Amino acid sequence: MGIQCEICSAWFHSKCVGISGSIIGPLLFIIFIDDLDDGVVSKILKFADDTKIVSKAASEDGIKILQSDLHKMLVAGLANAVQHG
Repeated sequence: MGIQCEICSAWFHSKCVGISGSIIGPLLFIIFIDDLDDGVVSKILKFADDTKIVSKAASEDGIKILQSDLHKMLVAGLANAVQHG
């Protein structure tokens, strides 16, 4: 039963996973992506749902390290069903 008055909105049923205004969603997201950069040598920048690898590939070894880091991130993302795009 809801409050019935002329200035109130009508009640409606909502299907939600978390409590509105809670920190559970962002906390679970942080836990979910926390190990995304395990074993990565290059510098990683994470902000919200954006992850960037920062590297200067000035030599053949630098290019190989960067490619290896990109592969590790891809494998970790695929293992966790992260959508790339």
